Amino acid sequence: MNRALAASLLNAFVFPGAGHIYLKRASRGLLFLAPSLVALFVLMQRVLDTASGIADRLADGRIPLDPTAIATEISRQGTLHGGATDVLSAVLIVCWIGSILDGYFLARR
Repeated sequence: MNRALAASLLNAFVFPGAGHIYLKRASRGLLFLAPSLVALFVLMQRVLDTASGIADRLADGRIPLDPTAIATEISRQGTLHGGATDVLSAVLIVCWIGSILDGYFLARR
């Protein structure tokens, strides 16, 4: 397997920036790795906070054990976070795709 393909696959299937580290370009890889980690961490915090809140309301009976009611509560909670979740998701996606492409073209040089 050539270096360009290996770097792209590492960036695609491990984490953004992993292929750059493989290419011994760690500082460039950190440009993809750092924002991706921050976005992923904040997104996961929001998901866990939402899930914990819904679980608490299920446990004390404020939400019935009905899949439709739970789905409604999940969608209602999703709208409370506003566009920040969309921005974080976009940052993660752009970093992921950008690292794949950058790693590939960097290795081809």
